Amino acid sequence: MKSPIFLSIILFFLFVNISYADWQSTLSSKFDIAVTFDDCSDWKPSTAYGMDDTNPSDMPVCESKPPLNYYSDWDPSAPSGPYISSFSSKVGDAGKSLRIDVNASGDYGPSRIGGYFGDGSAKSGYSDIYFFYRAYFPAGYFPGDLVYEKLLNLGHGFTAPLEWNGLSGAECNADGESCRMPYGITSFVPQAEWGGPQFRLRSADYYSGSYPYSDEKTSGTVAVGKWVTFEYHLTLNDATADSDKVEIWMYDDNGKATSVFSDSAIRLHNLSASSGHKYNWFFIGGNSDQGGVGTYYVDDIIINDSRIGPTYFDLLGGGSVVSPPVIEPPPNVKLSPIN
Repeated sequence: MKSPIFLSIILFFLFVNISYADWQSTLSSKFDIAVTFDDCSDWKPSTAYGMDDTNPSDMPVCESKPPLNYYSDWDPSAPSGPYISSFSSKVGDAGKSLRIDVNASGDYGPSRIGGYFGDGSAKSGYSDIYFFYRAYFPAGYFPGDLVYEKLLNLGHGFTAPLEWNGLSGAECNADGESCRMPYGITSFVPQAEWGGPQFRLRSADYYSGSYPYSDEKTSGTVAVGKWVTFEYHLTLNDATADSDKVEIWMYDDNGKATSVFSDSAIRLHNLSASSGHKYNWFFIGGNSDQGGVGTYYVDDIIINDSRIGPTYFDLLGGGSVVSPPVIEPPPNVKLSPIN
């Protein structure tokens, strides 16, 4: 029979782990949508290699049911390991993160992952959206060549995964450049330019064939060998032309915010084709670029209707929850003191 002290030690670590798992519920209580991956089962898809996938049975299984309903996999072979797991690169001392593999360099992760977070209408979602996430790019990830790598896509007017305004596949592309999957009618695509790496922006209006931002440089750089944090604030305004808004902050490890881009006179949606549409689609990741390490990590994706970073970093300290975990025994169990 195990001693009370031994039982106490087991229960201590059990409840410490449970308290860190509560990072998901903590963020969910503060923000509209939070994806920490901590409450997800290890994810290793068994089908749909080398293609876009929206099959619900292939998606990550998480208790909080986050809007992860799309991924792409450039590699036609089976995964070499889990895409979501307790990797050493993660936010906090416990929990899980997502591994991205844009180069299909052994199929260690999806090339893109994201999803639809509307209610089935192109006009559901956010006309004023804050989007926040953290990424870890290992040293050597960005070579010195002049290449652009897509980091993120934010889209509006979707009605389902890979479906813009009721159109999907060949229907979406039937009239030329007006709709392109998985971007929809317009795309907002932050990029990293290797050889810095500089943080740049690109956006496209496929309906008119124009590019509001064409690889426009910001004042930020993408850190390697440590967590880098992005927060985007995008506003759609149907009232007048060129009145949409973009604000972007980047945060250091201590939560200090730096404004790296701001523009309040830009057109991010087409008034004639997408008036009233709202942001309701995203994916993180990009195209195969055949360079660098190719594998990086993502954690703590948050979507909200107000600023995220200051509150988030108030809750987080040194990669762990600021407050020490509260250890409470389950009903009818008494913890013996540890001498």
